[in-house]
Amino acid sequence: MSIYMLVRCYMFSNFKVLRFCSFLALILCFAVPSFAQIKDSSGVYIKDTKLRSFEKSKQQHRPAHKKAIKFSQEGVDPSFSPVFISMDIEIDDTQPDPYQDAKEELTAPPSKYEGLARVGFGNYLSGFGEALVTAQLSDALRLGADLYHLSAQRGAVDGRNSGSILNRFKVNADYVHDLFALRSHIFYRREGVHFYGYDRQLDPETINRDEIRQHWNTIGMQSQINDLALGSGVDYKLTLKASHTADRYEARETAMQLEGNTWYNSQLPIVIGIYTDNTLSSHQSQMRSLLSLAPVAKWKQTFFEIEGGLRFTYTNDSLFEKNIFLHPHAQASAHFLDKALQLRAAFTGAIEQNLLQDVAAQNPFIADNILLNHRNRRWATSLATTYQAMENLKIGITAEYAQYEQFAVFNNNQNDSSRFDMIYDNGKVNALSLDMSLLWRSTDFAVYASLGYRHYQTEALLRAWHLPNWDNEFGVSYTGITNLELSTSLLHQAGLYAQVSTSETEYSLPDIFNLQFKANYHLTDKFNAFAICQNLLSQSYQHFLFYEQRRIQAWAGIGYTF
Repeated sequence: MSIYMLVRCYMFSNFKVLRFCSFLALILCFAVPSFAQIKDSSGVYIKDTKLRSFEKSKQQHRPAHKKAIKFSQEGVDPSFSPVFISMDIEIDDTQPDPYQDAKEELTAPPSKYEGLARVGFGNYLSGFGEALVTAQLSDALRLGADLYHLSAQRGAVDGRNSGSILNRFKVNADYVHDLFALRSHIFYRREGVHFYGYDRQLDPETINRDEIRQHWNTIGMQSQINDLALGSGVDYKLTLKASHTADRYEARETAMQLEGNTWYNSQLPIVIGIYTDNTLSSHQSQMRSLLSLAPVAKWKQTFFEIEGGLRFTYTNDSLFEKNIFLHPHAQASAHFLDKALQLRAAFTGAIEQNLLQDVAAQNPFIADNILLNHRNRRWATSLATTYQAMENLKIGITAEYAQYEQFAVFNNNQNDSSRFDMIYDNGKVNALSLDMSLLWRSTDFAVYASLGYRHYQTEALLRAWHLPNWDNEFGVSYTGITNLELSTSLLHQAGLYAQVSTSETEYSLPDIFNLQFKANYHLTDKFNAFAICQNLLSQSYQHFLFYEQRRIQAWAGIGYTF
């Protein structure tokens, strides 16, 4: 199905770029494989122990089969997100598999006490502090705490009134038994921006800073229990999530989600599972509910796996003409050449939840009374391959073609262009995604590159506003100098368009080029000094219309590990 769609794109598309990408993808489908995007690690490494798990960046559109890991953006301000990362480069080329849990992580706790503390300052950064600690109280019980503060009180809009802030506190506990593992955490997060509703026609000296700020407060918890019993034949996983989000005005959301997975592994190489999730969300006095049931069967052999099933979904989303949905699920994977060559193909669909806290994380500058509705991924067909060309070289490609209903984008509000509405295409939106990746490693060097292309064929909207057509990255890291880690990367986005709501004026945003440099020097076994620079090309680009990126950003600090 994926190859058929690529052939049609190549033969009938009027876009030269799309035809070229389709032709290249057809060649690589048979010649070179692919994997999820290569991104920097957002983990913090202490004595070769990773204390912070990966945080996945939120995207409005991501191929269904991918677990693309980007470096963590700690703040909600899209124009300034200091990122403190290790210099190592990580790849995630795994297929999300609900049948298996990361038991190795649960049963391999760290030493009795581990942690770090960091402080830093920069030209825009007026304060950064981080502390996290993990304590192994017994063979079965592990506790952890994470405290984070970031403040950027000067901004590029006028050097005075724009800024951002993030405070976060989290406590987690893991309990590992012979039969099960219980993992829980509670958290509080306060995110703020200080140029919300910024009127450019006003004299900066007359602006009341308090009137142009926006704060989002979220408190929540999550608990998960996993089956660890071996040989029982029946496995399970149960997850409970609850959160409350409120801004400084009138937006409120209380969400609760219960997910349950169970499967039976018989003596035959067949796995039968049932996966459910039930979500209740209340936003601005609107109760929105979603209930899904997804029975699947999986057949495993030495060189390949096949699974299939159906997902039944009920939602009371008012914009849909119906409340009950039936989506197919089929997936096949195979590996050859001692797993050096891996192939995956899938045909899936689902109702994708659209919660206020997720929307605010993508764009905190949203207007009052935005309309939230779930997105229907009617179907998506994808093809992915990975190939370990040699011991230190991995290359590949992924392709996906999907169709959506209730596809939403951000668009500047007509009455206040510095705030954003969510605009829905009331027709069907077709989305083509192509991703190519490469990673080469040596003893001291690592070089990676990723090329991503997106094409959205909208029906009611003129364009997919604020969604780039190209999303590319190139980076190099070097660790050949004793105690010193260096890395540099160039991020590029192109094909961004914007429009003020109900206006015929279209804005073509300039290409984004973000050159970054990072250095980390180990002063002793305990102390390290770090320095990070972003936007070294000093480009005042805009990902969201009327919100310029700060120019050269540089900050440095010192850290202590134990």
